[in-house]
Amino acid sequence: MHLLVALRKRYPCDEGHASGISTLMPMETVRNVLHVLAAVFIIGPMAILPMTAMRAIRGGDGAQVRSLAQSTNVLSLASLIVIIFGFGVMSLSDTKYDLSITTSWILISLILYVIALTLSLAVVVPRCVTPVRRWWMVRRPTMRTSASRWSPGSSRCCSSPSSS
Repeated sequence: MHLLVALRKRYPCDEGHASGISTLMPMETVRNVLHVLAAVFIIGPMAILPMTAMRAIRGGDGAQVRSLAQSTNVLSLASLIVIIFGFGVMSLSDTKYDLSITTSWILISLILYVIALTLSLAVVVPRCVTPVRRWWMVRRPTMRTSASRWSPGSSRCCSSPSSS
């Protein structure tokens, strides 16, 4: 009930609107919601997938590691949407907040984002793909099924195909 009272005060009602709340939602609120939803549903999985890939590497599931590496790569690139929505929120913000790229918390978050994106694309994704490539190059000549398992510490992973 308190939410409706607050909304009525902030957004005056339209003539004849039954709920007394304005039917026009400001674009700032829409962009805020999009920015937060994108951050939760893109950056959240992007941070968790590499940990799942490490478990798959230890378990020897090459297909899953490859899939998780590709998903991490896609989500890392899709995280640019969060930055785009963030710039949209910043551009529509009230002038009393005086927000710009040079605002300290925005600048620090942009620098940290660039570092995280670089680490994700240049370190995490290649490290997930490398064991799969090694396994594929060693195992391919003798592989009978696509669902065969490999073990990173076994001699089959690191030896030549003729010694298997």
